[in-house]
Amino acid sequence: MSHVAKVELKVTDLDDLAAACADVGCTFDRDATEWEWYGEWEQDYDSEDAAFRHGIAPERYGTSDAGVIRVPGASYEIGVYRLPDGTFGLVYDNFNKGRGIETHLGAGLPRLRQTYADRRTAKSFMELRAKGYTVQRRELEDGSVQYVAVQ
Repeated sequence: MSHVAKVELKVTDLDDLAAACADVGCTFDRDATEWEWYGEWEQDYDSEDAAFRHGIAPERYGTSDAGVIRVPGASYEIGVYRLPDGTFGLVYDNFNKGRGIETHLGAGLPRLRQTYADRRTAKSFMELRAKGYTVQRRELEDGSVQYVAVQ
């Protein structure tokens, strides 16, 4: 079975991605150009997160533009692709929990997504503070959090 899914994450900084990978116990090999998956597209996965629905052609599955993420104990890997807007996206074969990927990172990779977002947010706050801004955190009535930069 080939269930290649695009992860809901827009990566803008590969250094932060590498650090986030290390934070969750994974490795990011920027030089790798191939990632492990089922190995053949069976046209058997048509969900909303299917990679082909997001501009990654099935003939490109298993190849990578910008490296590979390896998860400890997993036999499949995560490919990193350059997207048309210049950012990067992650894809992996999620059949059978990604052969160990989801056991470590959760379905859809929430551990990695949150860790990457935390790193990007912290970096943005540092950049704002260096420019003379203070960052205020506000909790909204709906439970969400808003950050406001004030000079």
